[in-house]
Amino acid sequence: MNNPTKGCLSGCLTVSIYFLLFVFGFYLLDINVFLGILYFALPYFYFKKKKDDKKNMENKEVENKLSEIIKDIEKRKKLLTQLKDRLKINKKPDRTEEYKDITMEIYELDQNTIAIQILTWIDQKPVGYSGSLYTNIEKLHSDLTSLKRYDLIEMLDEKTKELENIGFNTFYFDLTEAKDYIDFVRIFLKDKEEALAQRELELRKRESVHFLAKAYKQRKNTTTFKQNLSTIDGLLNLTPIEFEKWVKTNIFEKEGWTVTETKVTGDGGIDLILSKNGEQSIAQCKRFRNTVGEPLLRDFYGTMISEGVSNGYFITTGLFSLSALKFAEEKPIVLIDRRVLAQQLGGDKT
Repeated sequence: MNNPTKGCLSGCLTVSIYFLLFVFGFYLLDINVFLGILYFALPYFYFKKKKDDKKNMENKEVENKLSEIIKDIEKRKKLLTQLKDRLKINKKPDRTEEYKDITMEIYELDQNTIAIQILTWIDQKPVGYSGSLYTNIEKLHSDLTSLKRYDLIEMLDEKTKELENIGFNTFYFDLTEAKDYIDFVRIFLKDKEEALAQRELELRKRESVHFLAKAYKQRKNTTTFKQNLSTIDGLLNLTPIEFEKWVKTNIFEKEGWTVTETKVTGDGGIDLILSKNGEQSIAQCKRFRNTVGEPLLRDFYGTMISEGVSNGYFITTGLFSLSALKFAEEKPIVLIDRRVLAQQLGGDKT
């Protein structure tokens, strides 16, 4: 900040110059030259002194403002620290108040201090802080820049940064200041009922779009599923060997299995031998119009045990009976009936 000794030295220097001019003019020059010098010199020094005095006064004013703002910053830092401690205990406000359709959440810090957070009804999010302290900081920063007081600008920036590093810049510590901000921001907001009605319309529109898209997808899946069932029914016209080849191509090879077909005769209940990632499995393929019963699955399970495979796949164009389903429970047998075939044919694995 400014040194008061500097102003004193400046004044003494001006008086000294006046005295030297007088002596110089009186002893060395005639009276007309002397008066001419005084005519031009005195206004110059007069206005220079006035300008210096004004600048000194402006510097003194911004120094005083800076001192007051630093006090406010230190006070707010203390309040923010108290607020942090309060929120660690309980993040819920002690009470809420409504002012012009806007909610104020109020947190008690001590007997005489409160912290206020403003929530608009538009999105129920905190409104950014724009209190008098920050307004004064911005104005002082502009004044210091005009005076080229870069030393004070650096000090102000450091103090402001200390405040911002604490966070919680959406809180107010004075009810009047919070209400003043609401008065300011409220004129830029839409009417509450109009805004809420518009939000409801937007939500309904999104819900309608989601519902229609879901309905379309379900209808498309249903249509595709029915078409695929018709395709599965057409597999009944294939020979057993042709059906095995169809299963090999459309079911297992699509899933990355290496598939080996067994001989036409003497396969011992094994139609396909499967291999993937070191896993060995077997598959049996049956073109059935009716249901596959438990006896066929029991025989297939016996083959799995004798072959020592980890899993077995039983594929049919029909359906499995209830007893067959119960038998396969908790056994490493994967059952693929006409419905599963139709889903996999359409790429739907659900």
